Amino acid sequence: MKTVGILGGLGPNTTSRLYLDIVNSEKLKRYPNVLISNVSFPKGMDEQIIQNKKDIDSMIDPLVESINQLKGGGVDIFVLPCNTLEDLAPEIKNRTGVTLLTPVRDVVEMISKIKLKKLGIIATSKTRELGVYENRLRDVEILYPSEKNQKEV
Repeated sequence: MKTVGILGGLGPNTTSRLYLDIVNSEKLKRYPNVLISNVSFPKGMDEQIIQNKKDIDSMIDPLVESINQLKGGGVDIFVLPCNTLEDLAPEIKNRTGVTLLTPVRDVVEMISKIKLKKLGIIATSKTRELGVYENRLRDVEILYPSEKNQKEV
């Protein structure tokens, strides 16, 4: 059985939900092997990135370190459950040889198959600012919460 590696800690709630979705999948006949590497970065760095006080590229080194930990644990499939860090995936692949499964990649693939014309996204302000979905779904109208509601997100 393949081992799934989750790059966690970028949003502990997202990490834990993904883990539970994987192990509770009704498609599986047995519990899968899952390793989580809680990405170690200075507390508050994520907030600084969201508030544009720090560049998103500052996450590359901690992510590479976590991927190397997961590789050492025999991981076959690597998952980055974070929209905001999507644009780092090519550099991470360049430095580690690992292709990351990401929510953006999966959403773009699904939307392209069903030819959806409008898509509502709930994401961080940074994801919205970076145009993560707009850059990949040029023919799809992307809808976000209002500015007021975005602050709650």
